[in-house]
Amino acid sequence: NTFSRADGKHSLKYEVYNKENKIEVTKTINYVIDNASILTNGLKASYFPTQDLSGNPNVQIDPNIDFDWQRTKADLSSVRWEGYLKSDFDEQYTFTTTSDDGIRVWINDIQIINSWDLHSAKEDVGKINLDKGRFNKITVEHFEQYDYAIAKLAWASKSQPSQIVPASYF
Repeated sequence: NTFSRADGKHSLKYEVYNKENKIEVTKTINYVIDNASILTNGLKASYFPTQDLSGNPNVQIDPNIDFDWQRTKADLSSVRWEGYLKSDFDEQYTFTTTSDDGIRVWINDIQIINSWDLHSAKEDVGKINLDKGRFNKITVEHFEQYDYAIAKLAWASKSQPSQIVPASYF
């Protein structure tokens, strides 16, 4: 998808006319566009050279969060994924992370998982109600100290089996 407006503040004005061609209603909607945070088929991934999400990140688009870096250059690093997640059903969703080391998840600015500590590979679970057709703001943060590095994000609901969140929902 492409966006026809530049980043920044914008206004949209509309008017409703009656049969006599006179204005009956005028409405102005103010909105802000941040194209960097509205992505399709992936998440904005900021890879930091430190464990505390500081420094100059390398930024790329990741299709989803399904990483098992084994013993690689992930040591002493961190990553923040940001974007929007489309929900297909009006129901409670269960989000499951698999991580080694720390991981945190926010949906619509509500933290649903906070496992920001050193640990071997483990699962953490958070639940939140989502509305059908809504694009939900999502932020996931992960850090790695040494050795194996894993970061995975799965979801499920009563109408949807558990799976890694596919790129087509971002």
